[in-house]
Amino acid sequence: MTKKIEIYIPVYKAHVLCHSELLDSLGDFTKFILWSIGHKKTISQINQVVKLGDEIIKDEIKDLQRYGILDKNDYSHLTELGLEYFSLIECFENLKNNGIRCIIELFKGQVVPDKNIAFYDKSNLPENALVLEQRVSEIFMLNNNYENSFDVAKRELTQSGLLSSKYIDKIYTSMKIDKKENIYAKYIIYSYEGDMYAEHVDLHIGIPMGIYTYKKYYTCLDQYRTVLFTLKKLRDYDIQMLSEKALDIVDAYSEECNESKFIVHMDLYSKTPVSNADKIILRPKNAFDYVLPSEKIRISFENVKDMRFEEEAYNSLYAFGIANCSGDFEKTEESVNT
Repeated sequence: MTKKIEIYIPVYKAHVLCHSELLDSLGDFTKFILWSIGHKKTISQINQVVKLGDEIIKDEIKDLQRYGILDKNDYSHLTELGLEYFSLIECFENLKNNGIRCIIELFKGQVVPDKNIAFYDKSNLPENALVLEQRVSEIFMLNNNYENSFDVAKRELTQSGLLSSKYIDKIYTSMKIDKKENIYAKYIIYSYEGDMYAEHVDLHIGIPMGIYTYKKYYTCLDQYRTVLFTLKKLRDYDIQMLSEKALDIVDAYSEECNESKFIVHMDLYSKTPVSNADKIILRPKNAFDYVLPSEKIRISFENVKDMRFEEEAYNSLYAFGIANCSGDFEKTEESVNT
């Protein structure tokens, strides 16, 4: 199967803000001194900026030496601890106050980096669009390290080179919602097969499955349907009572009764047969975050000589998950700013 699914998810535009308990205890002046020394600035150069006098700067440097942040014998050298502080200060300085641009999808509450994601007003959604509802409570977004925000920060900071992986566990995150707009992002799944979660979002989507059970009937027997059972009973009682033609009819009826029932599996969303049903794991629909809409399909059988097929049973209680999927949020052509 190769299908395309477009789902519109309610979102907030937001930023992941990065903090560190190491830096929370430092004042802005202390952080500036440490940042300046990390950039090989002299006391005179630092004083040209803050204009507080060399002695005040020297006192601050002595405190940093006493805490093991600067080398006791040479204040211009950072200790290992000092390098950790400096790396965090440098990282947050490059991030500024904006943090990491992202979205919070409001169906499950996950944080996703905003790499030029396209947004839609509710009034601009296509007719009959697949639209997820908001399920998450905004109160939880106030928590530090909300949902997967720390993982987003960890990935973005290390991949961009802003912070070494050995310091990444020294940070924590908070969320800043830019504006609570009623907007949506389009998530596109380009193909699916089998059973797995969608990429880029932890969203378990169910494809509704229709299981049809069919019985084969021989059309040559249709004109005798009302007497077939009686003829079979007569043959079993006394075969001599039936003509040769009647015996042929009963033989055909017995063969029809022994025909195996067969099952057809249908993807009720795309309205197509599922050819590899034996390899698919079916689950109750409530096992999924979202099950795609469906309706019962009327199956027609063509070019079947001397036979017709009648539906004996229908089951639509189950769905199968998306796998081997290739999907992502729709992008715009704008440039990305952190």
